[in-house]
Amino acid sequence: MAKMKEIDKSKLIGFVVTMQKTGKNIHKSLLHFSEKVAKDKNTKRITRDIVSQLERGISLEKALFEAEIITKFQYSILEITPDKKTAFEKILSFGNAKKEADLFYLKMWAKGFAIVAGVFIGIYLLNKGVFIDLVAKVAKGNKKLELSPFVDIVITNNITMLYIGIVFSIIFLLIFAVYVQTYKNNISLHYKLFRYKAIIENTYLISTISELLTTGINLNKSLNLLINSIEPKNLRNNIAEIREAITKNDLEKFETELGRIHIDEISNFILISGFESKSFQESFKDAEISTKVYNKQVGEHYKGLFDFIVFALGGIFLSFAIGYIVMFEVDLSLGAW
Repeated sequence: MAKMKEIDKSKLIGFVVTMQKTGKNIHKSLLHFSEKVAKDKNTKRITRDIVSQLERGISLEKALFEAEIITKFQYSILEITPDKKTAFEKILSFGNAKKEADLFYLKMWAKGFAIVAGVFIGIYLLNKGVFIDLVAKVAKGNKKLELSPFVDIVITNNITMLYIGIVFSIIFLLIFAVYVQTYKNNISLHYKLFRYKAIIENTYLISTISELLTTGINLNKSLNLLINSIEPKNLRNNIAEIREAITKNDLEKFETELGRIHIDEISNFILISGFESKSFQESFKDAEISTKVYNKQVGEHYKGLFDFIVFALGGIFLSFAIGYIVMFEVDLSLGAW
């Protein structure tokens, strides 16, 4: 059975949040979504299935989970949180933020790929389709035609341009593979390499624990929920170690484990202070505020830095391509005379 597309999942969750905010009947609202908002047959079918489950008395969050609209972690949060409206809003906001981080990196790699690989492959195609024949025609009329060393090297080694383009294409694909695999299998390495993503996810992690504690769920139960359902699975191990440190009152281990998931320094200090005073609810609330500030300030810094690197890299390679084309035109213009 086909799953709902990610964009349609976001639309549906956003729709549910809006309907809950405005106090609309969820059952009627979902019927409207399936009939008027959903664009494809699969989305309509899945939405109608959710409506059918609601009619059988199944909770909204369980119906969404069984339809694979929300993850096990999100379902677990919704299931035990009394304030469903706030919980749905947090799920939506985190989903959007996480996608924004993924989309940011994807855009950067796409830019880098298009510029770097595109320059060399473009030069190869330009040489093969136009420039090499043009040089040959001009050379017939001017036996003394001499190309500048730079242009001559590029023309002579045209196939090398293609190979360089292919190599860069492979490099960018490998970077993408590292991004995916480190997220799935090695959360520590992933956070070191892709700090903006780490900042986004830590903000949500701290915010989730804070929200659970605020609703009266104790820290041990909150951490157990995360251990059993949060993604990626490697993060579950880190949280299990944090829980063990709290259980054994091991401050050093607690600090070490916070470092492994790269909680920012200020939030780290707040949580350690809370550990020492055993005021976890207050410390996680303060850390939530701290991570949001850190997210806004430092997160934007990392985005800007990454953007600058790609921009600078693109500038270098585009300068190479533009310089080659300009020098080629000059050489041929002089040679034609």
